[in-house]
Amino acid sequence: MDWAEGDLVWFDPGMGHPIPGEIQEVHRAAQVIVVQALIKGKHCHKYLALRDEVYCQLMKQTTANRSPCPDSSQRAWRLLSILAAYFGCSDALRPYLMEHLTSAASDRRRSCHGTAAVCLTNLRKTARCGGRKNVPSVEEVTAVSAGRSARRQIYRLPGGAERVVNTRCSTVVADVIAELCALLGVESEAEQQEFSLYCIVQGDAFTMPLAADEYILDVTTELLKSGQPFYLIFCRSVWHFALKREPAPMPLYVEVLFNQVAPDYLEGLLLELPGNGVPVPEMVRDMARIAALLHRAADLSHVPAMKKSNSCCPGWRWVSVRSDLPSGWVRSEDGALFLDMKVGNLMQQRVIRVQTEQAHEISRLVRQYITMAQISQRDKRELN
Repeated sequence: MDWAEGDLVWFDPGMGHPIPGEIQEVHRAAQVIVVQALIKGKHCHKYLALRDEVYCQLMKQTTANRSPCPDSSQRAWRLLSILAAYFGCSDALRPYLMEHLTSAASDRRRSCHGTAAVCLTNLRKTARCGGRKNVPSVEEVTAVSAGRSARRQIYRLPGGAERVVNTRCSTVVADVIAELCALLGVESEAEQQEFSLYCIVQGDAFTMPLAADEYILDVTTELLKSGQPFYLIFCRSVWHFALKREPAPMPLYVEVLFNQVAPDYLEGLLLELPGNGVPVPEMVRDMARIAALLHRAADLSHVPAMKKSNSCCPGWRWVSVRSDLPSGWVRSEDGALFLDMKVGNLMQQRVIRVQTEQAHEISRLVRQYITMAQISQRDKRELN
């Protein structure tokens, strides 16, 4: 195989084979350059045969390694764990690669069994999610080379609370959502679909939830590289299932949903007026009861003054428009975004076009609600 100018080919004296990107016993900067060059280079992503060759060489180096370098095999396993999170191999090689990783991971007598298990997990995640896209940072390569496979990433919850989740090379958004939902006591996979992970970047007016198969470290690495302040926030984006009551929900579940809903309620975004635009007495009583509870939740025991009671009551920006679940799609014309919504039933339909910079977000939420409704209908059919 011909190597283009600038490609890095390293030699392991003990193995006697050229291995693109192999981590050698050199200074730390060289380790990072080699790994980044192998992943960033166009060859491995473009040529399937080259990916197979890289995997074959690493399989050879992790089998009966006779290198005079004492940690040659260990470094090869760690390099393999990084590459497995980026790209797979051919169908012809896959059974042999999976057997190599499985046999090493299941044999606890081998010192490499833990890293082999990580390789196996990363490779399976790559087959399911497509593999990572962005080059790993210097810090990530250095940490993996030193045997540290997880990074402590902070995720924010509504209300300002924070939780730390160990984020690995192959961790995707769905993994984080599942782990945070477990902390809330939300175990149903269908109900977990209601939660999303947002990446809030300072200075951006609008934001989109991260895709379920998006790699966390792909997102954070690019933002850290550009120096943009950001944080990851976990919240409920769809309200299809009823709130938990029996058995009693976990305190964190109540805290998270309350802190998310309270600001929207006070902004008047959660109330729907009747057709005449006048709230019914039952609604007024509920608003008064909620205002009293909000006053007490703020650790205030005195009777609120009339002027200050507005802080516990919703604003008057209410919407009294309803429609069936629409199907929406986004169009772009001359740089402007339009959301086309088809409203109605099978017999009569009409299209409403709305110009908004949040067209993608609205369309995503509509699709998410439709998906949840379809899941519920499917579950009911299965029960019947």
